[in-house]
Formats: sequence, C-alpha cells, structure tokens
Amino acid sequence: MEYLKIENGIITGHYAGDEPEEGCIPIEGEFWGAVGEPVDWYDERWNRIDDITLIESGKKEMPEGMKFNDTRTDLVPMDEDELIVAGVKPLPIHKKIVDGKLEEKTVREMWLEGSISTEDFAKHKRRERDSLLTSTDKYMISDFPVDEDYRQKIKEYRQILRDITQSAEWPDVEIPQVPANGN
Repeated sequence: MEYLKIENGIITGHYAGDEPEEGCIPIEGEFWGAVGEPVDWYDERWNRIDDITLIESGKKEMPEGMKFNDTRTDLVPMDEDELIVAGVKPLPIHKKIVDGKLEEKTVREMWLEGSISTEDFAKHKRRERDSLLTSTDKYMISDFPVDEDYRQKIKEYRQILRDITQSAEWPDVEIPQVPANGN
C-alpha cells in the first residue's frame, strides 16, 4: 500500500508499506507524482493533471520564458521580442513597446530620454539633411530634364536645407522632404 502525507495542501511525503506513518492517507494504486507539489495538481485518483490544464485553470503559473503554441496544446519557448515584451529580458535602449509590440525608437526619442548626446543627434540630423541635398543634386545640372519652375522649387528647397542647421531649434527640427514635381 502507498501513503501520502499532506500538509497545508502540499504533498510532503510519499511512503509505501504495510503501516502508514502518522498523519498519512492511503491511496489506491500507484502514485507517480512528486513530493512538494500541491494537492490540487492531482485528480481524485491521484493522477497528475497536465501542465496546460493547470496553467489554463490558474492553478499553476506559466514558466518564465514560455508560452502556449498556436493550438494551445503545448508549451513553447518565447522568441527574443516576446521575452523583452514580457519583461523577462531587458528592453534595449533603442527599442520601445507599443501596443504589446517591440518597435524601434526614433533618434529624437533616444535624444529626448538622454540615451544619445545632442552631438550624436545633430550628426544624425545632418546626415539626413546631407542625403536630401545629394538626392537633389541632379536637378541643378542645367541639362537635367526638368521644367524650370520645378528646378527653382528645388533650388529654394536646397537653400532651406542649408539654412536649417543655423536655426535656433537645431538639431530638434523637422527636415522637410523634397517637394513634389507638379508635372
């Protein structure tokens, strides 16, 4: 015969023999459970309830770093982003959580929170500005096929880009995009 000792809802002992120890209860059949587990993890015949059922019923916590698969039939490891969103892994300085999803922070957001310097923010904004100047160089070539009204718009736009670094708000400025060609 097998016997279990239970204290405060936890199985604290498992014994076999003719005479039970004091405070033990007899069980029919064999016990394949584990000492240290709660009694409510077992059914009335002392069969262990599966982990998925226990987790879904709230009797057991989901192990850290795990989740249900799509069909809720198995536990599977979380991917890197899920571990970060769940708070298991730290949030990288260049990421943020939006609506339960991991997203890249903007350079401005990193600057505002102090994770990059004003100098680095200004370098980034200057690269953005320089890239727009480079992308419009072709319009300044006199034989580039574009109407003169649009070429003039681009000249004015390029001057705005050059002047923007002298703005009192630099580098915390919105850099305008290339004007659309009306043709």
